[in-house]
Parts: sequence; structure tokens; C-alpha cells
Amino acid sequence: MADLERGIYESLNTGRLTNTLQHVDPNVVQEAKFESAEAHNLLARHIAALARRALLAAPDGTDRLIRQVELANRIAEGIAYADPLTLTSEDQVVDAKHILYAIAAPPIPPAAPTFPPRPTTPLSTGALLVNGRHQPRIGHEVAHEMASADQVDLLCAFIKWHGLRLIEPAIRDLVRRCWTVCPRFASTNATDGARRTSRCWCCWPSRASPTLDRVPANPSGTTAANSYR
Repeated sequence: MADLERGIYESLNTGRLTNTLQHVDPNVVQEAKFESAEAHNLLARHIAALARRALLAAPDGTDRLIRQVELANRIAEGIAYADPLTLTSEDQVVDAKHILYAIAAPPIPPAAPTFPPRPTTPLSTGALLVNGRHQPRIGHEVAHEMASADQVDLLCAFIKWHGLRLIEPAIRDLVRRCWTVCPRFASTNATDGARRTSRCWCCWPSRASPTLDRVPANPSGTTAANSYR
């Protein structure tokens, strides 16, 4: 581990970290109690980091993927050996060439299955989108994410109605597919300090758009939030 920088941490005291801390003035080191309530998150993150490091270290070659799958299975075997009630042989990766990509609704013959569109960003990868050059468009990604979602919480800054209309077809398709879903929209509005509220989109099945009802501005003087429910 490289020299520790000043800042805040939530790091487990591994042997590597302990050795590094021996060269740091104890007066500038702050420790906290390792709480069992959050232990599973910290330990899982630690194990995930170790597994990722080992998987990335797999040598290049035509059999690299197979080696990575075998390593992942050995890690799973170790966990199953430590806690047989948690994992079984059914948790092993048995196909090193394919992953499940989508499941479509049963088609009406003679039509072929129609699979939902996918966002450009892989589901296993997080991404910060700013509508920059050569980046996926935010509206496009949001619409494609909702195409297969069963719940949506959308938080935006300074929402504009014409911007919301860009994803209106995706919202209405979501409500049509999951009739119990009520997409919620929350946004700040720094222009007039007013709060606007509306019902969920499900409540307007026959109207082009819900009506926004204005209520008094935030009495505290701080920026109020727009909540589109």
C-alpha cells in the first residue's frame, strides 16, 4: 500500500494497512469501533476488491476467460466450505462462454420475441453522464434503462417540463407494463423558490400530461424542492 494520504477512511485493518500505519504518527490517526451492523458491507467490499485484483491478474491468452471463471469458482468454493448453508454447487459458474442477457415476453405467433432495448452503459458498470462529446446521451440512457425497469426513482436538478417530455414515452410504457408502478420525480428549482407538486403519471391515463399545481414558496427561505409524484 502506498503512503496514506490525509483524509477520511473506512478501511479494514489488514496486515498491509497495519504495517503502513506503523510509519504514521499515532497522534494523527483516528480509529473507530468495528460495528457488526455494517461489518457485512465492509467485509464484502474487501473480499470483492481482493477477488477483482486476482481476476485482473489472470495472464493474457486465449484461455484467460476460462482461468478467470475457474478462479471465481474456487473463491465460491472457499466460501461454501466456510459456510455450507450459504452457498451450494448451484452457485458455481457452469458456462464460461455465455451470460444471461435478457428475457422477453412470450410473443403471439407468428411474431418473434421482442427483447427490451439496452442502455449503452453495461448494467454492471456505473457511469457519470454529462452529455459530453462521444458520450451516450442522458435522455437516451434513461429511456433505455426504464424499458426493462420495474421501479424508478428519478432525481434531477432544475427539471424543465420540456425535458421531462423527452422521456414521457418511456414513462408511459413503464406504467403500462407495471400498472402498480408510480414513477417519482424530484427536482430542485432555484429560479423562483416555489414548490410544484403533481400526482403520479398513472393518475392521468387519458391526458397528455399531468397538471402541476403551484403551492407557496418554502417559508424557510431555502431553495424548495419540486416533487413530481
